[in-house]
Amino acid sequence: MSPTAPDNDPPDDDPQPVATTTLPEPPPYTPDDWPEMGDTDDDSDDGGPVNRNLQLHELITLIGTRIEDSLQAAQSTESDTSCDTREQHNAHWRAVWESIREEANADENIPTALFSPPQSSIRVLVSKWPVPDDCCCCCDINEAQCPAISIRAPHGSEEGVTKDMFIQKVSQAMYGRAPGADGDGYGGYWIGREEDRPVLDHFNWMISPGGRLTGTGIFAFVTGLSTSQNDSDVGSQYESS
Repeated sequence: MSPTAPDNDPPDDDPQPVATTTLPEPPPYTPDDWPEMGDTDDDSDDGGPVNRNLQLHELITLIGTRIEDSLQAAQSTESDTSCDTREQHNAHWRAVWESIREEANADENIPTALFSPPQSSIRVLVSKWPVPDDCCCCCDINEAQCPAISIRAPHGSEEGVTKDMFIQKVSQAMYGRAPGADGDGYGGYWIGREEDRPVLDHFNWMISPGGRLTGTGIFAFVTGLSTSQNDSDVGSQYESS
């Protein structure tokens, strides 16, 4: 929004302050700074890349189970898709993801760190679900047309990207922060449009024959997005730390 001046311009010899109104802008991002999933921040003793294990199975199982529980509970009223506004939809699913976050943090069987050894960043590429019939796996998805949630651990973190960080940032990108919640000032959702009702269907990723993650991130396949969602958000990213 451009600066707004008073209705009547003051005389030149009696200057008055001009009120300005600005909209919050998303945090800056630098795509070139993000490593590919197989890349690392350091090298092994022999100078090669460190092989990291993605410890995500237990976490995505919990996320998928609780989302399905919520969908089944709402099936009789179809409240997951019949919300009059995106704000109502977001409020419902923020509560679901917050419950998932609390349960995941309390579950010692779900590793705290997403990677072993820890890794400092990860990207979640959001794609519509279902995918076209000619897409048989993640390698058929055009990553350049997927909005990317880029997550970076705080500098000096010994755990790297954690389950808590992962849940919060994916939820915030899809549903925003609750009114009055603490944060960096960017509280609005940015995955989808006002008319959309996004719900996570599942996560997926690619692994090389040697067992290493390939590509530039993991995929979050989401229902309830408009058909042109990917095309309209080419290259958009939200970096969080």
